[in-house]
Amino acid sequence: MAVKAREPRGTRLMRLCVAVLFIATSTGSTIDLALEAKSTSGAASGWFSVAWTNGGMFNSDAVIGNIATGTSVGTYAISSYSSVVTTSRFAITAASVTRSGGSTIAKFTRSTGDGTVAVNVAGSNKLVWAFSSGGSKTVANHGGSHSVLLHWKKVSATQLDMAVELKTSSGASNGWFALGWANGGSMAPSDAVIGNRAGGIVSPYRITGYTMNSLQGASFSIGSGAGTVKSATGSTTVIQFSRTTGTGSIPIKMSGVSHLIWAHSNSNSKTLAFHSGADGRMSVDFSCAMSPSSVDDGGYDHDGDDHHGGDDHYGDGDDWQRGGGSGSGSSGAFLSQLISWLGLLFGFRK
Repeated sequence: MAVKAREPRGTRLMRLCVAVLFIATSTGSTIDLALEAKSTSGAASGWFSVAWTNGGMFNSDAVIGNIATGTSVGTYAISSYSSVVTTSRFAITAASVTRSGGSTIAKFTRSTGDGTVAVNVAGSNKLVWAFSSGGSKTVANHGGSHSVLLHWKKVSATQLDMAVELKTSSGASNGWFALGWANGGSMAPSDAVIGNRAGGIVSPYRITGYTMNSLQGASFSIGSGAGTVKSATGSTTVIQFSRTTGTGSIPIKMSGVSHLIWAHSNSNSKTLAFHSGADGRMSVDFSCAMSPSSVDDGGYDHDGDDHHGGDDHYGDGDDWQRGGGSGSGSSGAFLSQLISWLGLLFGFRK
């Protein structure tokens, strides 16, 4: 299997993109993986890792690549925030890590039947990833600046109930937060749902450009009445709404890949001012509960076959599906994501 990183399109430089390629071998006993961290801040020049977990960083089986120490890739057991030790409880082979330009790429093959958290080639696997801050050579604190989770429930053949959750460490969620449908993954043109935490109002809009007068009334509704800011506590904001098929300039699709964009205000601003660094993309297939990580990529090339994810439960106990991701920040980023292994491609080309 030959794997090579894909180059970004356009002239806007990205702050961070983390991409994963994974393909199960014909025997089902091993899985080949490649992990790329692409950054213009130098954050990917130290270490970065991917780990199998049953719920968070603790008690996970991690593969960590360190570009600074002989381009090594090793296996580690993470039992606490201060305990990251080498382990032989699972094995990897054909491991390498290289750096070229702004990208660090680790490749390895992992067995499927070992480890505290074994690989599941026929279903969902929960992964976490992390990378060093500013080229740090130690596994120091690497908390991110914000995260976005998308939850959805298929109510009928023509309706989706949705909730979008924003968590920040900067308090930026006190302003506004938006989710949009965009054919090309860019802000304009798009159909967007925007929630204002201060007023508790969620409304649909059509975005035709990059100025305030480009925000127009939408040709779709978000349920009977309006959407709601379901909760707004501390650094977390949740907006909830419904969408039906056949409406809007970019109608929702119940199957196939939907390209979504998201953004939130900087510094608790109540106006839709410039929000670079507080935006990103995700691609979702609502029919099969599969969603890729949201990446703040500023021009990274996404194709229609990008879909990762799994299912989770949210809120009232109904069966909500979840996809999500992490935004960029000077201190790094962290993501917990349910991954399905069924022939998925994200950010790499064979």
